[in-house]
Amino acid sequence: MDEKNNNLSPNHDTKPPKKSLKDILFIKSLRPKMPKMNGIKIAYALAILLAIGGALSARLTANKAINDINVTFPQESYTLPTPTLTYTEAEEPDFEVRQNLTDVPDERYETETEAPTTTIPQTTIKPTEYAEPFTNSFTLPLGTDISKDYNPNTPVYNKTMGDWRTHPAVDFSGDSGAQVKSIATGKVVKIYDDALYGTVVEIDHGNELIARYCGINKETLEIKENNSVKAGALIGYLGEIPCEKDEISHLHFEIIYQGKNTDPMAIMGR
Repeated sequence: MDEKNNNLSPNHDTKPPKKSLKDILFIKSLRPKMPKMNGIKIAYALAILLAIGGALSARLTANKAINDINVTFPQESYTLPTPTLTYTEAEEPDFEVRQNLTDVPDERYETETEAPTTTIPQTTIKPTEYAEPFTNSFTLPLGTDISKDYNPNTPVYNKTMGDWRTHPAVDFSGDSGAQVKSIATGKVVKIYDDALYGTVVEIDHGNELIARYCGINKETLEIKENNSVKAGALIGYLGEIPCEKDEISHLHFEIIYQGKNTDPMAIMGR
């Protein structure tokens, strides 16, 4: 009994059994194996680690610099300037101007337009014998039917010429061969052939008023230059207007008052 107690006593010195070489080798085999590195390899490894660290540091620095950039754009907007159109009231056009797009000249008007001054024709009849402008004391030259009004400012289409041109006259329609009469007392100052308006008779009716009767049949003229005529006197018979021959037969009638082309109906008080 005492011997057993002595063996169980904590103060009893016991030595662990010695391990065999086999056991020692087995335990060593269980430990992780670390690769052996010499000094050069360690230096290379440190250099690689430093290079990687430097690259990462540079990348982080660049990203931070980019994020720190504050790009601002101007808030104001820019628009192209809008051109301002200035309208100036046009002066009253010269009544002698024609919008001729067919290269067919109207030499009557070109000649008058080029003249430096307008000469008021002299009459041999006393002014008191003439009808006063803007009154109804004038006789109509050909009936009462009007096919085209006086329009000196806005070009109108001309079927014969195929273009647009102003119309500083009144067209009195009538059958070919109809009688054309003088609108008032006057003197025949000119008879001539015009390429556009046919045979033209110009009569000075006094008070600075000249009438142009265009499109008379030349073979039927009843008057001559320098003849005096009375109101309603027969001038001739209706012929053709070359520049308006595709329109209804008519007399192209113009009035020049104080050197300017004027509305014939207004002059005659109609």
